[in-house]
Amino acid sequence: MAKKATAEKRYLLGELSESEKDRLEAELFADDSKLVDFELAEDELVDAYVRGELSADERRQFEAKLSNSPRLVERVNFARVFAEKVDSTLDEVSVTNPASGSWLRFFTLHPAWGTTAAAFGLIILAAGVVLFIVGLRLREQSRQLAAERSMLQRQREALDKSSSEQQAGIEQALTEAQRERDRLTEAITSIEESTSPATAVAAFATVFLSPGATRAQGRESTLVVRQETRTAQLKIALERNDYPTYQATIRRVADDKALVRRRGLKARKVNSSDLLVLFVPVSLIPPPHDYTLRVDGITSTGAIEDVEDYSFRVVSKAGQNPRNNPIP
Repeated sequence: MAKKATAEKRYLLGELSESEKDRLEAELFADDSKLVDFELAEDELVDAYVRGELSADERRQFEAKLSNSPRLVERVNFARVFAEKVDSTLDEVSVTNPASGSWLRFFTLHPAWGTTAAAFGLIILAAGVVLFIVGLRLREQSRQLAAERSMLQRQREALDKSSSEQQAGIEQALTEAQRERDRLTEAITSIEESTSPATAVAAFATVFLSPGATRAQGRESTLVVRQETRTAQLKIALERNDYPTYQATIRRVADDKALVRRRGLKARKVNSSDLLVLFVPVSLIPPPHDYTLRVDGITSTGAIEDVEDYSFRVVSKAGQNPRNNPIP
């Protein structure tokens, strides 16, 4: 029956799990006798490798460890030279004295070799213990650095989250301010309508924007303003109401300059249609010019997503049909 591999040998061959490695390393730190057992196991493994006594799998595992451990390479080289020297000497002894073929007989006949081997063994053992302890300390320092790096990463994420929350608060305050301004505009418009209907009609202009109405299709809407018009009401039809709030941006086609941007708009249900109602001072979109209106949806997390583009033209009241008199 094959001898069961010790934990030390399995550690050296890389067969232990991470939890088993940690447990063995803790035992090595706590008990010096464990270090001696570990060194003996390593000596046996090196000697078995040099003499070709390892299985194919063990040899492959041990060579994988050798590729990452200069210390093991030095020990293997020394063991190989030592074994070759001993075998050569044993051959010489066997020729001169066939009855002396054992290790005990060799060292009895050559006491200097025994002393030298013992000295080398002690040196290798001490060097191995020192290197192993240094390796364990380096591993512990690596773990501490990884823990500190993880803590710094968590702190940075917390700072980023706090900054995002502050930015969201600012955006919310701006949205509320815009809503209040829109309510005031509507209230003023309502007062003007109730106080002087004729004046209110003259100071107020409305245009309806439908989805898919673009200038390229020749279906853009026209907003007609008079000299007395102060406020434009844009009624924007949505194909679907998929967002809690919306953002509308008006740009002048001639230079693609953004003139108006409103956030926090909410859709209204009017005759089974979903509409956004936007009040804009005519002074911000003066005639005669072509404009585009971009509608973006704002998700519950604050993300902005494309919804629809609209086109419209603003002209001053004249005696001609604006379709027959295009604005350059």
